[in-house]
Amino acid sequence: MFPISEARSVTQNSYGLINISVYGAHNESTVNFDARALDPKVVEALMQSFEKSQENQRKALQPILEPLAKLGVDADRFKQTYKSHLERSGEVDVLSMYVPVQGIKKGQQGEETVELEAELERFFASEATVFLLQGVAGTGKSTFNRHLALKKLEDYQRLSQTQNDPPLVFFIELRSIENPNKQVIEQFLQGQGFASEQIELLRTHLHQRCIFIFDGYDEIKERNRNFYDLNELWQWEKAKFVITSRPEYLDTNYQAYFRPKKAAPDALWEARMAPFSAQQRSNYIENYVNKSNPPWTVEQYEQAFNELTTLSKELERPVVLRMLLQILPELGEMNPNQKALTLGAIYEHYFQKWWGNWQTRLGAIALTPNEEEAKQELSECEGGFIQQGFTYIESCAVELTKAGLTSAQDHPNFKKRNREVHEVFFTGGARTRLLRFNAPFQMKQKQHYEFSHKSMQEYLVARAICAPDFEAIEPHPEDVLNQLSLVKEPVILDFLVERVKGKPQFKAYLHAWIEASKDSNAVNLGAANAMTVLVRAWVQFWKMNLNGIRIPGADLSHGVFDSAQLQRADLKGVRAYSAWFRGADMSDANLAGIEFGEKPALEMDSAVWACCYSLDNCWLAVGTRGGDIYLYDTQALEPSYTLKRPLTGSRRWINGIAFSPNSQWMVSGSGDGLVKLWSVSTGQLERKFNGHSDEVLSVEFSPDGQLLASGSVDKSVKLWSINTGTLQYTFEGHNAMVQSIVFSPDGQRLVSGSKDQTIKLWAVRMPKLECTLEFGEIVLGVSLSSDGKWLASGGVDSTVKLWTLSSTGAQLHQTLKHDGIVKCVLISSESKWLVTGAFDNKVRLWKLVSTGALLHQTFEWHSDKVMCISMSSDRRWIVSGSDDKTVKFWRVTGTEWRGHSPRDGHSDLVSSMSISSDSKWLATGSWDKTVKLWALSSTGAQLHQTFNDHGDSVRSVLISPDGKWLASGSEDKTVKLWELISTGTRLHQTLDAHSDGVSSISISPDNKWLATGGWDGIIKLWTLSSAGAQLHQTLNEHRDLVRSMSFSPDGRWLASGSKDKTAKLWMLSKTGLRLYQTLVGHSGPVWSLSISSDSKWLATGSWDGTVKLWGLDKIGAQLCQTFGGRHREALEDGVARRNGVLSVSISPDNKWLAYGGWNKKVELQSLDTAEYQVITRGFVGSIFSIIWQKTDGGLTRILIGGESVLRIFQLERKVNYWAASLVWTSHQNQLSVTDLLLRGVQGLSSENIHLLIQKGATQVSEPTSAPKA
Repeated sequence: MFPISEARSVTQNSYGLINISVYGAHNESTVNFDARALDPKVVEALMQSFEKSQENQRKALQPILEPLAKLGVDADRFKQTYKSHLERSGEVDVLSMYVPVQGIKKGQQGEETVELEAELERFFASEATVFLLQGVAGTGKSTFNRHLALKKLEDYQRLSQTQNDPPLVFFIELRSIENPNKQVIEQFLQGQGFASEQIELLRTHLHQRCIFIFDGYDEIKERNRNFYDLNELWQWEKAKFVITSRPEYLDTNYQAYFRPKKAAPDALWEARMAPFSAQQRSNYIENYVNKSNPPWTVEQYEQAFNELTTLSKELERPVVLRMLLQILPELGEMNPNQKALTLGAIYEHYFQKWWGNWQTRLGAIALTPNEEEAKQELSECEGGFIQQGFTYIESCAVELTKAGLTSAQDHPNFKKRNREVHEVFFTGGARTRLLRFNAPFQMKQKQHYEFSHKSMQEYLVARAICAPDFEAIEPHPEDVLNQLSLVKEPVILDFLVERVKGKPQFKAYLHAWIEASKDSNAVNLGAANAMTVLVRAWVQFWKMNLNGIRIPGADLSHGVFDSAQLQRADLKGVRAYSAWFRGADMSDANLAGIEFGEKPALEMDSAVWACCYSLDNCWLAVGTRGGDIYLYDTQALEPSYTLKRPLTGSRRWINGIAFSPNSQWMVSGSGDGLVKLWSVSTGQLERKFNGHSDEVLSVEFSPDGQLLASGSVDKSVKLWSINTGTLQYTFEGHNAMVQSIVFSPDGQRLVSGSKDQTIKLWAVRMPKLECTLEFGEIVLGVSLSSDGKWLASGGVDSTVKLWTLSSTGAQLHQTLKHDGIVKCVLISSESKWLVTGAFDNKVRLWKLVSTGALLHQTFEWHSDKVMCISMSSDRRWIVSGSDDKTVKFWRVTGTEWRGHSPRDGHSDLVSSMSISSDSKWLATGSWDKTVKLWALSSTGAQLHQTFNDHGDSVRSVLISPDGKWLASGSEDKTVKLWELISTGTRLHQTLDAHSDGVSSISISPDNKWLATGGWDGIIKLWTLSSAGAQLHQTLNEHRDLVRSMSFSPDGRWLASGSKDKTAKLWMLSKTGLRLYQTLVGHSGPVWSLSISSDSKWLATGSWDGTVKLWGLDKIGAQLCQTFGGRHREALEDGVARRNGVLSVSISPDNKWLAYGGWNKKVELQSLDTAEYQVITRGFVGSIFSIIWQKTDGGLTRILIGGESVLRIFQLERKVNYWAASLVWTSHQNQLSVTDLLLRGVQGLSSENIHLLIQKGATQVSEPTSAPKA
């Protein structure tokens, strides 16, 4: 045994190439590569180059020589020592449990899963330079890096016997480098004992290849800088670089930081850590059991994991698995509370177990008298040794985080730079030594201490803010919450969000901080953190009094502040992406530096038919129907110059604009049949290309900038030389106008889409037609992916078709839908995104994955057809031009929503809702194939259960009047009957009698009958009992799909609405249903209907834009009144503009009718008077379902289901109107500022003023000029 005072000098042994901790005071052993290992030939070259150097240089080199010569012996010795260490310490090293991991990368057809180790070997053998590996906390990035480095070391040993120059591997933990943005390799090698001359020889050696693994880019202070260039990695010509990072620490321009300048697109490879599969988890458990001999068997672990239903995602992360494997046996038999273990609870149990072994740990060493005395004192303190231990490691974690560090070092230079960190780690004599020895640190060379995993440090910061036994306290400036900013600490925030949801007293504590900021500047940081945590926890601030709060720098992104009072608030530097401020009051607030993540629209004099970003991202060109071309500086959004009416005659409109690859030239195609080349710097016309006999619809530069292609109404595609202006070739073969053209990335192909309903692929160098694709409708837009594997096309049939390309042609892969003609399509430069714009006024962003395209976001701000789209080369912004005479900017949020993703909400359109008769439960169905059951309260809705049993989109849901059944109908052709019981909801029965999708469901008021209607136009009536449902009757009087049905509350009638433009009234009797009356009058499909609670009124809503009110009595229905049609628009090119009514609902008191649909509004119509009101002006997205709710307090609420979002509005009756305010929403993904009051605000930029005014904010002193051309 040895005393702690000596432990620091003996806990590391060095074995040449590798250093590894030998004595076991810590739970994880880290392999450290002493990167001095070179091939003997390189050693010889190094020594020869120094023969003429001075004697001191020779001495500097001598220590390097011996371990290099003994490489094989030392590596072998390391393996034996490593195994012995594991046996002595009783701990299982992370690498000993390693299981092969997978990665997800962008493949030829989207995302694909690969074996990560094999993918890295392919990278090492390729011409690529950098491999970026991303993964969220705990997914095993560092473990994989160490495994990879160890494997390459073994390869070096093996290959050095037969090959002259096997690659050397250097594992570099970036957090251990003093300045990781300045010559990081040189810093590392110098720290390992390399002289400058040696490093230079290693860098310039013609045959020596090196692999540098940079671990933990997310853990350095100054991220999001040009890492590749700042570190001059380009000087290491033969090197390969592997870099790992958490994705949440990378901004949208991250690729530019790692990709070599002027390198090919494939110089940077990317992948992300794939979640652990069930099989990998089983292998990991088996490895653990075999190596650690725990009290549980593999089967016991598997059973316990299966019961941890709340941790399904967390179990995909190795770091969580590792902790659970150690703590589960001590938790004993899984009770319901343990089955609901949270991520934070796992960390807490782990640390409790760790500190519980402190006596065993200290018993293994000899203590000095001072240390014995310190041990006694710590044991007698309040909470004992364990509590003192937690206090110590919490303090260490907090100080590290405040300093932006993950490790501490007992060294004078470190102490000078980081006095507070050094003090908490190392001062305090014997007490601190005891606590540090027992702490769950990894200790490295030169007395470096760090937590075994960064997430442990992050959990402890959260614990220092809110411990498991947290009690309500008053905010104090010295509290940890007020010591460091949490805005850019997503893992800490998520731990605190968990606390908010489980501890009402902590939620109240956070609110108290915000309240305290009204009176004191000393708590501003804590208040900003508190607001950030609450918003992230999805706490919504409906009508809250936030007058005078001070929260500078807080993150309010995706937060909900409907009608909130924010007068005189200090919101400097606040981030408010996609926040909801509808009806809020920010009068006299300080908004300096506030970020909304959006730009104001450009308002033009006529419709915008062409727009394009330059590849250098400096310019945005806009062409209009009026014939003007505007060139904007993208930073200031100010027009640099305007080509005012550059055309003559009546056909002067601009149809297409494109920039050359070097951004020096701009080309335009126009209605006069001319193609014109303009100088970007001067705006001067440089050349005209005259050869088309009709208007030019599309123009495009070749990737090398030498050729220009143009497509025309004259049915041809022409190829021009930029340098000479001469026509090179005319492609003929289309039978109608050519609407769109695009070059392949290699310039070898040209693709054209035409009104003749075909897409043609042409060879460019030896011009010929390669193949023709039949689209089936007029083609308006085409785009190719950068790898040439995907082709996207949009057309008049409101679809986007995604094709896979090959050397022999193309094959249709997927069809995507818009609600109107698709005018433009665009695949981003790195093939990650597909952007589409359509006549439904929408821009849609799709994520390209292995299975095709997934809808990521829908942008709805245009009031007319979208005519053109473009994406900035950094992929941060999408720009769209419209017939509404505006150019709008849409921010690309990335692959992962870093605000508040719909964790609980639906991920696709909410098609149906139903409230239980006691107003306590809400059921929702969605196109995402799920049914969700929510608990309703005065503050909104809380998800209770999600059902994933349907195989296709859910179109209808209904809770039975007695609350015993939940029925759901789906496009998978089934009806599922769920039994609602006190112990939980379970699937009772699946009904599959329909031959097509089920689109509507209704249950009779006596709970004896179930009616289902389908796409097959058939209504089926089922008897309903405690045993379930049994088919009783089939009715086929409708001629098309049955979209809606409702039994009348008096049990007399069943009403049904159909795509056949009729509603039918069926009389219900003991024997079943019989058709009683057909209601005609609608000119479009009857999509929704509602019967009043007194059974006197029937409302029907139709795609024709109207709602019809029918009087019901014993003799049937009679039309009384028609509402709506105020904004009805005619069909255009045979396609409806879709302002139809999709949902109608009569209020519980039978006095009001609510309806909504494609026009994104909820409209209220009095059934007694002519009073009419739009209550959701500014509501984002189309409305697919509406229902009323009466609360226990007598309040009137209305629930609205839209495109993936569910919202609850409270209605308050004023003298002559309804005041509506948002109580709750399932998620928030677009900025909403309708009726936001901004009187007297301070510091708001002119750009943001324009933005907010355009989006409906009021009472702002408007600038002298609007952002018009």
